[in-house]
Amino acid sequence: MNHPDSRNIYLMAYPRSGSNWFRYCFEFITKRPACSRESVWDTGAAGEELLFHLHHGDDYNLSTSLDAVYPNILLLRNYKECVYSHMITGGYTGGFSQMNEMVHKHCGDYVDLVTLHDHLSDNKHSLVVYYEDFVTSPKATLEGVVEYIETMREQLQGTLPTQEEMQRNLLDLLDNFAHHRNECLGGYRGAVPGTAHSGHAVSSSPQRSDTKFYSERSKSFDLKKVDTYVYNSIKHELYENYLIRYKEPA
Repeated sequence: MNHPDSRNIYLMAYPRSGSNWFRYCFEFITKRPACSRESVWDTGAAGEELLFHLHHGDDYNLSTSLDAVYPNILLLRNYKECVYSHMITGGYTGGFSQMNEMVHKHCGDYVDLVTLHDHLSDNKHSLVVYYEDFVTSPKATLEGVVEYIETMREQLQGTLPTQEEMQRNLLDLLDNFAHHRNECLGGYRGAVPGTAHSGHAVSSSPQRSDTKFYSERSKSFDLKKVDTYVYNSIKHELYENYLIRYKEPA
């Protein structure tokens, strides 16, 4: 398949922002596969891949295709959580105590995805999902995803369940929520045979996710330094539109 393709949905998510769990839920609800899926996921998904996720702005050639509109979802997590987590996974343990090149690079990658989404954004083809809403209010968040997919139905390749069927699939997912979370986390952590170890997901359990796990292990002064750096690295209008909820209180 050539990318980008306006018949696909592109999921933009900085690493450690919940894209694994989101893709699992997407599969279970739509019964269509997501790219880079774990083969052990028992979601009932079949047919052509429909959801393609990217961690970097140049994936799938989206950053060079700004003259067209492609269905896209931006999955946002507090940059002070996902950047910290991703740096730890890469072996960096200094956190935000020093605003060095490592921190700058990762924050820059995060900002690039927000900027790319904004370039591609329009009222019909684009959706923003906040990780914190996704894990604390999964029903309401995923109902919004179902509504979004329904608006895209005529444009997307392949067959999809009806909106009513997707809503029933969502209720089935929620009825056995802890089981599905455990299946997804087990694959992510490499605890299930045949899966690769992608990370520890120490802030998550089958029942819940701690949305302040890394922030609570950082000094307030350091967190505010990160806020300042990100604010100065992106158009201020975009910070206000997408990221203001993550700014530390004065």
